Amino acid sequence: MGALNLIEGKNQIGVDYHIDLTGGVTTEHVSSRLSRWKGVIDSFIKQVTANRTGA
Repeated sequence: MGALNLIEGKNQIGVDYHIDLTGGVTTEHVSSRLSRWKGVIDSFIKQVTANRTGA
């Protein structure tokens, strides 16, 4: 879904998320794809939190 990446030289991590627009670029279709972003970010936060707490 998304990929975690270390940003070299900055001691930061980031999330890459590529939006698949197969099926068109209507407002509804793009909105449905962008709505998945929340899930990607929620997963990212859970992973970072688990790694920080050693869970």
